[in-house]
Amino acid sequence: TKEKKVLVVAPPGSGKTTVMLKRLKLLLEEEKIAPRKIIVLTFSKASAVEMETRFSAEGPVKPFFGTIHGLCYRILRGQRGELNLIYGKEEFILKNKLKKQLKIEDEVVESILRGISKYKVMNFLSLPLPDLGVREELFHKAFEIYEEERIKKNLLDFDDLQIEVLKLLSEEKFLRSFQAVHSHILIDEFQDLDPVQLKIVELMSKDQSLFCVGDEDQCIYAFRGSDPRG
Repeated sequence: TKEKKVLVVAPPGSGKTTVMLKRLKLLLEEEKIAPRKIIVLTFSKASAVEMETRFSAEGPVKPFFGTIHGLCYRILRGQRGELNLIYGKEEFILKNKLKKQLKIEDEVVESILRGISKYKVMNFLSLPLPDLGVREELFHKAFEIYEEERIKKNLLDFDDLQIEVLKLLSEEKFLRSFQAVHSHILIDEFQDLDPVQLKIVELMSKDQSLFCVGDEDQCIYAFRGSDPRG
């Protein structure tokens, strides 16, 4: 197809990723699109590495392979320089702080963190707030502790990363400069995009080429806001 916007919906094991890689090969070899202009996104780092490995057999030149978070990190780092994320040691410290100050168990901490992620996304997009997983008073105490610690240490979580990039892409000048470099976007596991990621893709692909593959019955990230109905 020569259509600019394509969504392939098919069941498990039907070869969706293979089709996407064939599409990528066609773009590079037949349409002569420069590799640096192509972004290939999937939902986990392991999947991105696997896809890149599968593609490497096709030739030495590669586009960008990664997750949406990885792409956002790359974009924001290019604008701000070094970034500090809530990950690893910092995540462990923050979880312990919530656990001790609020006198709650590990599973409640995990529920609160999932709630914070959904809350940030929905609040930024002015969407109806979801079920936060715990009583409202406890959630807001936890959110206050979480944000105070994050700001004090100049940290970003993965939702902040996406939100900040969405703000950048909402600026016409930045969007034009981004699109001048990246003209083709391919996305695997499209059904797992959350509302902010969907908005990021919508802006990035405005007047550009977008090819997505997915299956609404395979959505595994509903707990953090993914909704294939979007």
